[in-house]
Amino acid sequence: MEPSDFSDKQENPTEGSPYPVPKGVAKANAFQPLEVSDEKSPLLSQSVTADVIKKSTENENAVKTPLRFYILGPILFFMIFCFSTNSLIITQYVYDVIEEEEFPGIHFNKSEDENRCYENKTSQEYLDQQEIQRLASTYIIYVSLSSGVPGIFSNLVFASLSDRYGRKPFIFITATGTFIASAMLAVGIYLKWNIYALLVFQFVGGSTGGWIASLSIGFAAVADITRAGKSRAFAIVLIEIAVGMGALVGSALSGYLIDGVGYYKAMIISASVACVAVMFSLIFPETLKKEHSRKHGVLQTFKNIFLFYTEDISSVGKRWKFWACLAALFFSFLSIFGKMGIETLYQLNSPFCWTPVKVGWYTTLRIGLPLVIGMGLVKPFQACMQEHVIGILGSLSYIAGYVLEALATNELMMLIVAFISFMGALPVPIIRAIMSHMTPPEQQGTLFAGVAAVETICAVLGSVTGNAIYAATVDWFRGFTFLLFAGYNVIAGVLIVLLFLDSRMQKTEENVHTKLC
Repeated sequence: MEPSDFSDKQENPTEGSPYPVPKGVAKANAFQPLEVSDEKSPLLSQSVTADVIKKSTENENAVKTPLRFYILGPILFFMIFCFSTNSLIITQYVYDVIEEEEFPGIHFNKSEDENRCYENKTSQEYLDQQEIQRLASTYIIYVSLSSGVPGIFSNLVFASLSDRYGRKPFIFITATGTFIASAMLAVGIYLKWNIYALLVFQFVGGSTGGWIASLSIGFAAVADITRAGKSRAFAIVLIEIAVGMGALVGSALSGYLIDGVGYYKAMIISASVACVAVMFSLIFPETLKKEHSRKHGVLQTFKNIFLFYTEDISSVGKRWKFWACLAALFFSFLSIFGKMGIETLYQLNSPFCWTPVKVGWYTTLRIGLPLVIGMGLVKPFQACMQEHVIGILGSLSYIAGYVLEALATNELMMLIVAFISFMGALPVPIIRAIMSHMTPPEQQGTLFAGVAAVETICAVLGSVTGNAIYAATVDWFRGFTFLLFAGYNVIAGVLIVLLFLDSRMQKTEENVHTKLC
C-alpha cells in the first residue's frame, strides 16, 4: 500500500498515542490524536519542544508568541472593514443608479419623509419600487459570480500552498488584491462607468482571495502557535472578534460616508484602509517553520485537501466527522452570505424605506450584538458546557431571528430580530475549532484551504440563490428568503447535535476503558 499523502518523512507518527490506530489506516497516516496530547508549536525551538513533552506545566510559561503576530488581528480587521464597506457602498450605489436610469425623479430612500415609502401594493409607485428591487437583486448575483467563482480557486491555491511556502506571502497577496480592487472601484464610480464594467474589478478582488483567503490563512497561522483544545478554540474566537469588529466599524461608518462624502470618496476611504492592511502584512512574522512546511509538489498539495474526507487520518480524525463539520459550515455559510445583499435591499424596500444611515446603523447592531454579547460569552460558556452545545445554541438563535425577520412589518420587529440573533455567529468558529482539533499541525493550512473553498462557494451559491429567490418572491412574500435561511440553520444545528452525541459516546467509552485498566 502506498504511503498516505499526509506522510512527509514523519517518524513514528503514532508513537505515544494512547489510542490504537484504526484498521485500514496507513501507519504514516495515523496521527497522534490532537485532543489528548500537546502538539508542537512551530514557533518553539527544538529544546523547548522537548521540554513540552517532558514538562507540560513548565511549558505554559515557555511558550512565547512574537509580538508582531498580533498584527494579524488588525490585518483581518482592515480587510473585513473594506469588504463590508464596499458591499454596502456597491449595493446602494447600484440601487441609486438603477433607480435614476429606470425611474428618473423617484427616490425611495433619500428622505426621512415616510410618505415617500409606498405601501399600497396596487399603486404604480409601489410596483416601480419592486422593479428596482428585482433589478438590483439581479445585479448582486452578477457581483457574487464575478468575485466568487475566481475566489473558489484562489482560496484553494493560497491557503493550501501556505503549508509549503508559509503564511506571510499569501496574506500579503490577498491584502494587495483587495486594495487594488477597491481603488479600481473608486475610479469606476468617479468616472461613472456602466455598473456592469465594475464587475471586472470585482473579478480582480476575487482572483486574489479577498478576506476569506486572509481569514483561512490566519486560522492556519493561529494553529501554528497554539495547541489543540480550548486555547485554540478561544484563539479562533478572538480572530472572529477581530473580523466582527471590522464589519462592525465598516457598517457603522458606511452610511455616514455615503451620506456625507458620496460614493466615490467613501470608496477611496475604503481603499485607503485596505492599503494599511497591505503595509501591516509586510511586517507580519512567518509562523510556519521550515521543518513543518510541506515538501511535496503543488498537485499533491491540492490532493491532500480531500484526504480529510476520504480517509480516517487518526482515531479522532474520522472522515465522517469532517464531513459533518463541513456540511454544518456549508449550511451556516449559505445563510450568512445569502442575507448580505438581500438584507440591505429588504431595508430599502417598503415598509421600511430606510436611508443609508439607518441601513448602516442597523447592520452595525446586527453584527455588534453577536460580537459583543455572543462572542463575549464563549469563555464563560466553555467553563460549563461543551463547544458543541455552544454551537447548537448559536444555531437556535439564528433560526429564531430569521423567522421573525421574514415576518417583520415595522422597525421594532427588526430591532428584536437583532437582539434574538445575538448568538448566531457562534457555530462557525466553534466548528472551525472542532475541525482544527482533529487535524495534525502540519496540515492546518490544507484543512482551512478546503474550508475557505467551501466558504467561497457558499458566498457565491448563497448570494446567487438568495437573490434569485428574493427577486422572484419580493412581489408576494418579501420575507420568504429569510425562512429559507432559517431552514439552513436547522440543518446545521442537527449536524452539530450529531457531533455532540458522538463526543458524549466517545467520552463514555474512554471512561469505561479507564476503569477497566
